[in-house]
Amino acid sequence: MGEERLNASGFEFYEGIRIAIPGALVIALYVAVSGTFGLGAPSPDPVVAIVLAVAAGLFLYFVDASGRSQLYAAAQPHRVLERWNEEPPHGLRMQNAYFVVLDTVMPAGIRNRALYFGSIFRIGFEVIYLTAVPALTVLAISLVAQPADASRTTDTTALWWLVPCECLAMLVGLREGYLMARRGRDGACATWREVLSRMPEQYGGLGGAAVLIAVLASLAYVVLRQEPLLLVIAVASLGLLWSIRYLVGYRKAGTSQRRNIDVVTGTVMLSSALIVATVLAALELPASSVMSTAAAVSWCGAGIVAQLLLGTRGHEKKLWAAFHTQRAWLELNRELVARSCALTPKPAAADGAATTEQAAAPATS
Repeated sequence: MGEERLNASGFEFYEGIRIAIPGALVIALYVAVSGTFGLGAPSPDPVVAIVLAVAAGLFLYFVDASGRSQLYAAAQPHRVLERWNEEPPHGLRMQNAYFVVLDTVMPAGIRNRALYFGSIFRIGFEVIYLTAVPALTVLAISLVAQPADASRTTDTTALWWLVPCECLAMLVGLREGYLMARRGRDGACATWREVLSRMPEQYGGLGGAAVLIAVLASLAYVVLRQEPLLLVIAVASLGLLWSIRYLVGYRKAGTSQRRNIDVVTGTVMLSSALIVATVLAALELPASSVMSTAAAVSWCGAGIVAQLLLGTRGHEKKLWAAFHTQRAWLELNRELVARSCALTPKPAAADGAATTEQAAAPATS
C-alpha cells in the first residue's frame, strides 16, 4: 500500500474481491432457489461451483451496474476540477484529467484507499440487489406457485413475527437519514420536515404510478379472490420502483440533472415492497405449500439484510470518505494538478456559460 504506484498484485486484489464475493453469492442463490421450490437442479461440485462463481462474478463485473449508478456518479472527485473554471487540453474531459492525476502525482496511499473502498462500495451495492431482488421474487412467486400436491409445512405465524423486524430495519434507515439531515439544523421537527419534503419529488411520477398499481392490484384481488397474479403485480410494482430509483436516481424538477435518492426514500421504497410481500405471504400461503417455514423465514431474512445494508450506508460512507480525501488533496494541490494535466483558464467569454453549467453540483449522499 505504501508503494509509489499501484502494482499488479494490488490491482488483482481490488478487482478480485469484486468478482469473487458477488459471484459466490450468485451460486448460493442458485442453490437456495432450487431448494426452496424443490426444482431438483443439480448441485455443482466444488470445482464447478468455483468456475461458475467466477463466471457469474465476471458477468457482474462487466455489467458494472454499481459503477453506473447515480450514487457512484455523484461521489466522483473530478467534480472538483470542473468547478475550477479551467479546461483540459482539446479533446479531453475533466474526468480524463482526473485519471491522469490519479496515476501520476496523487499519493499512493490516497489513491489506493479510494480504489479499495470503491471495490467495497461495488460489492455492497451488488449484495443489496442480490439479496433484496431474489427475496421479493421468491415471495411473490410463492403466492402463485401452489400446486395441489404441495406438501411442505408453512407456519405463517413466523412470517407475521418478521413484519415488525422489517419495520425495525426500516427505522434504521430513517434514523440514518434523520442524522444526516440534522447537521446544521435546529429541532427535530424542522429536520423531519426537510427529510419528508424531498420524498414526493424523489418518488416522482414513476413512484406515484407504482404505488397506484400496487393499491389497485391489491383491491382487485380482494374483489376477485381467485387471481393471485394480482398480488404478484402489487409486489413487483413496488420492487421495480425501488430497483430503478436506487440505481438511476431521479430528475431534479426544472433541470436535466439527475440526483441519487436519499437514504430515507430508498429505505421506505425497499421496506414497503418487502413488508407488503411478507404480509401477503402470511395471509395467502396455505398450511401446505411449495415453501417451507424455514425457507420463508430465510428469504425474509435476506430482505432484512438488504434493508440494513442500505439503511446503515456502510458501503456509501466508505466511498464518500475516500473520495472526500481525494477532493481535499486536489484542492490543496491545485497548481500541481493544473500543471500535471495542462489545464488552462477558460476564455472570459465562456465564463458565464460555464458558471451556469456548473451551478448545479451533484447530489451528496
